[in-house]
This record gives sequence, C-alpha cells and structure tokens, in this order.
Amino acid sequence: MKFTNRYIIFICLCIIASAASVVVGGAFTFRQMVYKQQEIQIGAVIEVIDKQLASRQGSPEFASWLPNLLRAHGIAKVEVANDDGIVYRFKSVSDVSEDEFVFYKYYLQAHPRFYVAIWVQQPFRLLDYGYKSYLGLLIAFFTVFIGIIVCIRWLKQQFSGAEKLEKRARLIALGQVKKNAHRDLEEWPSSAAKVIDNLLVQLNDAKQERSRFDTYIRANAFVDDKTGLANRLAFENRLDAALRDDSSAAGAVMLVELAGLGEVNHAIGALQGDDILIEVAGVIKTFGLRFNGAFYARYAGAQFALLFPQVSLKETQDIANQLCKMLNKVHLPSIIAANDFYYVGVSNYFIGNKSALVMDDVDKAVRAARLEGASGWYMFEPSQAAPDMAKGSIRWRSILRNTLDNRSMLLFLQPIYSAVDGRESGHEVMARLRDEKGKIVNAGEFLPMAAKVGMTIEIDRAMTEKTLGLLRQRGELSSPLSLNLCANTVTETNFRQWLRYELMQLPKQLLNKLIIELPEEDIAKHQARLMPPLRALKGLGCQLAVDHAGQDVISMQYIKDCDIDILKLHPSLVRDIHIRPMNQVAIRSLIGGCADSQVEVIAVGVENAAEWDFLKRIGVNAGQGYYFAPPKQVI
Repeated sequence: MKFTNRYIIFICLCIIASAASVVVGGAFTFRQMVYKQQEIQIGAVIEVIDKQLASRQGSPEFASWLPNLLRAHGIAKVEVANDDGIVYRFKSVSDVSEDEFVFYKYYLQAHPRFYVAIWVQQPFRLLDYGYKSYLGLLIAFFTVFIGIIVCIRWLKQQFSGAEKLEKRARLIALGQVKKNAHRDLEEWPSSAAKVIDNLLVQLNDAKQERSRFDTYIRANAFVDDKTGLANRLAFENRLDAALRDDSSAAGAVMLVELAGLGEVNHAIGALQGDDILIEVAGVIKTFGLRFNGAFYARYAGAQFALLFPQVSLKETQDIANQLCKMLNKVHLPSIIAANDFYYVGVSNYFIGNKSALVMDDVDKAVRAARLEGASGWYMFEPSQAAPDMAKGSIRWRSILRNTLDNRSMLLFLQPIYSAVDGRESGHEVMARLRDEKGKIVNAGEFLPMAAKVGMTIEIDRAMTEKTLGLLRQRGELSSPLSLNLCANTVTETNFRQWLRYELMQLPKQLLNKLIIELPEEDIAKHQARLMPPLRALKGLGCQLAVDHAGQDVISMQYIKDCDIDILKLHPSLVRDIHIRPMNQVAIRSLIGGCADSQVEVIAVGVENAAEWDFLKRIGVNAGQGYYFAPPKQVI
C-alpha cells in the first residue's frame, strides 16, 4: 500500500475514532446526568416525606396529598417503614413490569428508624425515539462524513506529487531507468525529485563511461593502436574459430606484406612511412567491408591479414585480383617503385585444418610472390576444393527454391546449460537443408549463398514458421527457443507485419519462450533502423539476444538502448579461454558491461571442461557447445 493511502486511512480512522468517542462519551454523560436529576427529584420527595412524618405522622392528610406528589414525579411504588413494619404504602396503577423500575432506598434524616423504598420508572422510558429525535445526530454524522471526503480529496491533491515521485522511484528500482529519466514537474518534494534526476544523470554518465572503458580495454587487447584494425591476437582467435566452425566448410586467408615500406622509412622518414601504412590500412578496411563475414587485421609491422569465410577457389582468385587493384591505388613517393611495393600470399583452408599450418602456407605464398619480383599475389592451390563450395549461384538458387517449395527445411536444436545448476535453460534453433545429393548442409554454408541470390528473407520466414510451430508443439512448460534472424529481414516491412500477426496469435506464456537473436555486427550497423521492430517484439513479450558478441570492438551501449536480454559470446573468445589472458580480459570486460543490468551472458562454443570451469568462475550465466551436446535434429 502506498504511503499516501496509509496516511489518509490513518487520518480517517483518527477522525472516525474521535467522532465515535464524542458520541459515546456524550451519550454516557447524558445518561448519568438524567439519572442524577432523577435522584435529585426523588431526594426532594424524601425530604417532604421526612418533614411530614415529623409533623403529622399517621394523620389522614398524609395519605391524601402524597399520592399526587408521587405521581407527579413518576414514582410507581413507595413504602415507608420502620422496624415495626410498613407505616405507609403507595402503589400506582401501571402496566409496566416491576423489573423495569429503578429501585431506591433512603433512610430519613429526621427519623433514622424509618426508611423509604421507592420504585420509579426508567427516565428514558417515555422518550420519543422517532426520526426527529435522531435528526441532529444524523446531521452531525453527515457533516463529519462530508468533512472526511473533503479532507481526503484535499490530501490526495497535496500528496499527488509524492505519489508520482514514489511511482517513478519504484519503476526505477524495477530497472525501467530509461523510461523514467525525466521527472514530472508536479513531483513533490521537489528537492527529492531533483536529487533523483541528478543521480540518474550521473548514473547514465557512469554507464557510458563504463561502456567506453570496457571498449577501451577490449581495444587495447584486440586493436592495433596505429591503424585501428584488429591485431594479430584477434586475427588468430578468429581464424582458430573459423577452422573449428562446422557451419563454414572452407574459406581463404590472405597476407599482404608491404615490402617497400622499409625503404620508405629509410629514405624519406618514419612519418611518411606511417602515413602510407595508415592509408593501406584504410584500403584494406574498405575492401573487407565489401564481403560478408570478412575479417582483417594488422598481423605484424608491415603485414596485414584478411580472412574470408565460405568462399570457393574461384572466388578466392577474384578477391585476390580485386585486392591488388585496390593496393595499386595507394599513393607512393616517386622514389619508390610501385611494382615492387607489396606482395600478397593466398591460401584456402578447410574445416579441421590447423591455424599454424594455414598461416605457414600463407607465409610461403608471400615468399613465392616475392620471388616473382613484382607486386602481385600468389596462391598455393589445394589438391581439391570442397564440393559444396563449387556450386554456382544458379545451382544454389535451385537448391534453396526446392527446399522452400517442399517445406523441407530441417530444424536442429542445441541445448544451453545454466552455470548455476547445470540444467537446460534453453535451446538454439539451427537451420539445415539437404542438397541435390541428399547431404545435409549447414546454415553457415547456404545462408551466404541465399544472401547472394536474394533469398534471405524467404529462408528466415520459413525458419520462423517452423520455429513457431515447434514452440506451439512444445508448450508453455518447455525451455525457451532462440531463433536467428537477419537484420534486413527484421526491418523488412512485409515480414514485420506477417511476424506481428503470427506472434499476436500466440499466448503470452509462449511468447515469453521465444528469443529473437541477431548478430552484434548487424545491430551496431543498423541500430536506428532496428529500434522500432525490436521495441515491437519486446512489447509482444519476446526476448532479444545478441550473438557473436565481442567479435568486433564496439561500444556496449546498444545493450541498454535496445533492451537486450541475452548476450552470446563469440566462439573465438571462448576457445582455450583458460590459457589466453587477453581473451579473459575481453570476456571480463563484456561481463562487467552487463553487471548493472539483467542481461544473461552465454558462452558459445564451449568444447572442454577446462573452458567451462573457467567461464563459470568469471561469471558466465550459461554455456553452449559440443562439450554439452551437439545439435540434434527435430523430428
């Protein structure tokens, strides 16, 4: 109960108790006064009898006038007696029972041997108890009632500002800080409201500062200071994760070595060399943004590494040619030979390869390119490419179209286990399909091709339909399901309308079991566009999750802005976390950024007990990976 309500109820109870005390006390006093008045009247009669006994005891006149006096005072029965017996007796004719009389007994002062016993009627017996008798009392009660109502309304008006202040404080305590950051001008006391405003401003500044500090920590761990690109450690983490990711069958690694940079530093100066280095870094960053999932880093002093997941051999060659065209546009001093400035080593990798062997092949390719004596690229071609990577766009479009038309998309579930009690806390829904040969293809292989042929939205809609059907089938008592969607799909108008219609048909309990999962990179790039649909999903009751968190060094402010519920760490941070200090710093920073919220941090890609034990120690809420269970197909 609110404080103002308690206060008003207390005041009303005090008023009612006071009024009741006045009424009860007044009635009791009035009764006592009436009885006292009756005693005085009877005392006067006793005094008359006492005097008459002294003057004319036994005289006939005594009995002639005394009855009239007794009737006048409402006395029903009188006995005057002494030790010898009754001297005089009077009894009025009345239909009232003797039990209803009030009895008095007096000893006469002038004749101590005599006493008078009197039975008199109740003083209130003859009173009229009609509505007129209670009219004054009713008016008094009505006046008190009206006064209470007026007082209550006045108190509510006076305390309305305090109620608003209390409501805002309660909502802030529940975590709805952003919605209640600005106060109502009617809040009272105003000094307390101003203090809350100041504290909220300081809290927001502290959160932003914490976010910047966490970003700074991760930037120092995984970002090169001079170029702003990822450093060697970040690239090795990403490559190691790509080689263990069964959703990506193959890819390519390129190593760019600026062989002429040393000559620039020696002939012109280190400042000019740094300018060229930064320009090349900008070129590589611009080039890498063209490709979905590409990762680029400054691998060493004059070396840049690029990772392209899910590309075929022919695509790797095309990418290498495009990269060389971009590098040829770098502005170089006239004294430096442009045709002998850079060399690019290229190597394709396949899932299961060792990262050290892949980088060794790339380094050999760089040396081979240098032996050719001109700026360009060289690649050690593998013995054979992965069969799936050889499919062209037309064949992929045919496979995807057949899958959608036949509604043959496969669902796989991978459980998520709580770090507190070790129980299943949810499942991630993973998409699979069968190619023309019946082989199961992972989402990491066909989704990039679906994006190339413009079928991402259709794939996401088919997955959403199957997930919602599975959600209905599992029921309200099952664990939550996490569905991966693309940012472009969520922001597409027709899909949003369709999804809203489908979700509105589900009960609230089932909607609370649905988790919409988006990549951190998409949220960082399209946060403004994603805010309206994400708010709508939260309003319907769905939870929001971000996967691949920590993949890039970005501010975590989007967690508060988008009201994220779950943060899923990128597998590259989880791999061998117990022996990688810089990864530990990064994960601690991510967990620290969620410390003042209800965000649940989930480690994805856990593969052994050592990783899981360390993750639990540093505060991860749940884990997912082959250490617990592989994805299983939903039949």
